[in-house]
Amino acid sequence: MKIDQNIISKDNFFNQDKTRLWFFKLKGYQKINSDEEIKIARDLSPRMSERFLETRGYIRESLSSLFKIEPLSVPIIAYPNKPPQLPNNLGYISISHTKDALIIAWDKKRIGVDMERKDRIFNYKLLSKKLLRNSNQDVFKDKFDILNFWCGLESAIKWERGSIIRDMDSWKFNKRNNIFSNKDKKIHLSINQFYFYSWTISIASKKEYKNHIVCTKENEKFL
Repeated sequence: MKIDQNIISKDNFFNQDKTRLWFFKLKGYQKINSDEEIKIARDLSPRMSERFLETRGYIRESLSSLFKIEPLSVPIIAYPNKPPQLPNNLGYISISHTKDALIIAWDKKRIGVDMERKDRIFNYKLLSKKLLRNSNQDVFKDKFDILNFWCGLESAIKWERGSIIRDMDSWKFNKRNNIFSNKDKKIHLSINQFYFYSWTISIASKKEYKNHIVCTKENEKFL
C-alpha cells in the first residue's frame, strides 16, 4: 500500500530527523479500531483481545497526530504477536508494553524500543549468568543493571525484527560505548536508555540520541 504523502501532512515530517515517542497507561479499553482489527480480536482470548485492540488503537491515535489524518486512516499493518508495520514511505514503528503501560516509537529509519517496569520481579541471579556471555563486562552490579541490559537486548532484537529465544546469543554488548552488535549479520546498534517514572526504556537505532520528548495524554497519572 502506498499513501500519497501530500494528503498526510503539509508540514513534511519526512524532513525532520526526530524520533517520536508516545507513552500511554493501559486502561483496558479503546474505541479507535478498524473493522479488521475488531474481527481479528474476536478470535483471541478475552485478555489478548483487550490488549490487542487497546494497543492498536493507541498506535492509530499517536500516528494520526503525526500524519495529520484521521486515526482510522492510518495504514498500520498490525497482527497479534507480530511487530506492527507501516508502508515503506511512512517510516518505522516499534512498540513495547508492560502490564500497565505502552510505549510507541516512530522514526524515518528502522527503530526498536523496549520498556520494563523498574519493580519487575524476576530471578536476576539466574538471568545474570545467562546474559554475561552476551556482554564484555565481568559482572552485573545489581538487578537494575541486569534489567537495563535485558531491556537493551530486547530493543536490539526488535530492531532486527527477530526473536529473543532464537537470537539472544547472537548479540554482544559493549558497555563502554553502549552498542549491541550482531557479528553474523554485521549489525551495530546504538542503545540509549532512560528512566520514565516507574519504567526503564531502551531505544535501539543506528543513530545516537541525546534528548527525548515523550508525548503523553493530558492529566495522565504515572505514580
